[in-house]
Amino acid sequence: MSEVLLHVGMDKTGSSSIQHSFAGYDDGTLAYAKLASANHSMPLQMVFRDPEEPTRAVRAQGIGREGILEQREKHRADLTAALKGPRERLLISAEGVLSLKADQVADLRDTLLSHRDKVRVLAYVREPMGYASSAFQQGLKSGTRNFHVPMPRYTRRLGTLDTVFGAENVTFLRFDPASFPDRSVTQDFAAHIGADVSRLDEQRSNESLSVEAAAALFLFNRERPDLTGSRELFQARIVLVRLLMQEENRRIQRIAKRIKRRLGLGTARRRPPAQAKTEKFRFSPSLVRAQIPKDDIEWMEKRAGLSLMPPETDASDTPEPGIHSEEHLLDVAASAADKFLMPFVDRLKLKPADRSTLAIMDAMFAYAKSKNGRR
Repeated sequence: MSEVLLHVGMDKTGSSSIQHSFAGYDDGTLAYAKLASANHSMPLQMVFRDPEEPTRAVRAQGIGREGILEQREKHRADLTAALKGPRERLLISAEGVLSLKADQVADLRDTLLSHRDKVRVLAYVREPMGYASSAFQQGLKSGTRNFHVPMPRYTRRLGTLDTVFGAENVTFLRFDPASFPDRSVTQDFAAHIGADVSRLDEQRSNESLSVEAAAALFLFNRERPDLTGSRELFQARIVLVRLLMQEENRRIQRIAKRIKRRLGLGTARRRPPAQAKTEKFRFSPSLVRAQIPKDDIEWMEKRAGLSLMPPETDASDTPEPGIHSEEHLLDVAASAADKFLMPFVDRLKLKPADRSTLAIMDAMFAYAKSKNGRR
């Protein structure tokens, strides 16, 4: 019996690591589909989504209806070729499936079953606290300028999988890196689908932002809403985000070196000490709790047999960690110039209009545009 394994995320559950690790995988029985990219989201969205309702990523690149239809035919041909491939089992990984409407998911199902005997769907489920912070960061990278707390919307998105594919063909897995082999979601996923880990070139993607980087990017998006909608601007934004993440890594290494010298560790210890970790962006627990629809959580916990909410703690005099409002995030943004962004001015030889966060971000974006996305 030929089978399609359809991994659909959910988003912010290590999908990038899985996709880049499995790209090119073929053990003679199971093969990873060769589509336009390791992440199959864009190809499947191009094929099955209404061209009149393009994704935010498509709009950000300035791709119009004609371009979408042109790409649709190419991606459809690639998908058909993959489904007709010789391997008994085919792996497709596309968290973008969860953004499709029910009838579009049904079209996907019918396409897969027109070439294969069975479709098995797998989705990791992330608890709402971590999901909200990660999803907001992802939105910042692509231009989000409104302060909001993203919700997983389990029933709306994952419930469609049960309806379309049948609950017996859908497996929900808990996203809990602490419980994974070597903390690797790729290894955990490989075990669930019977893949040979030794054949994988494991890639671990950690795309989280520090609180200062996230705040600076939020301010930039908020004050510069027109810097999107073309391929050039899309590529410049990619470079800008990479710069912010690279500086975060440099800062961690600088802190680690100071701590090592103080502890007399020299260079023998390869991993940065725990104290070198900088504060990552996250929402305060109370802010997330205030937004969570209880019936949505209850449905997911019952359906998957998972416990998704940590117990509430008693209020105390200790300030609650995390960002608790838009005003709080803007306050962090105001201080990001001195705390985080100044190294860019010297290293990239920038000439910002002044020493403010927005001025430095403007100069960084101009630098990113000059690199034309090829840094």
